[in-house]
Amino acid sequence: MSSRRDDFDDDEDYQPAGGGSIWPTLQRLLQALIVLAIVVFVICSFLPELEKQRVARQKEEELKVMVAQRLAAKQRKERELYWLKNDPGYVEMIARDRLDMKKDGETIYRIEVQKSATPPASSSSPAPRATPAPRG
Repeated sequence: MSSRRDDFDDDEDYQPAGGGSIWPTLQRLLQALIVLAIVVFVICSFLPELEKQRVARQKEEELKVMVAQRLAAKQRKERELYWLKNDPGYVEMIARDRLDMKKDGETIYRIEVQKSATPPASSSSPAPRATPAPRG
């Protein structure tokens, strides 16, 4: 009768449960790592370009806002120019308001509100003063 030990003495017939050596597995692992390294390299090489595109899009948005602001200012100026050319009442209002001009025999009172760095502590603030405008 043969012992169990005699059944396993043939080391040359014994192979791992996978049915082969470890080299094909290591070769597949190495190939996967190489592919992964290539993918990481490609992604890293495109990151600076993506950052440039993001910055360019941000600058484009800022420029669009600036163009819109300038266009609105241009339209306001064109409207004011139209009024100055075609509306004598507007010209009179501008002359009185900005240039402190007045008609003969007219007294102008300006109400000046003092601006302070801190808001008043209570709701009872001093009343604004009425001062005559300079004559001219």
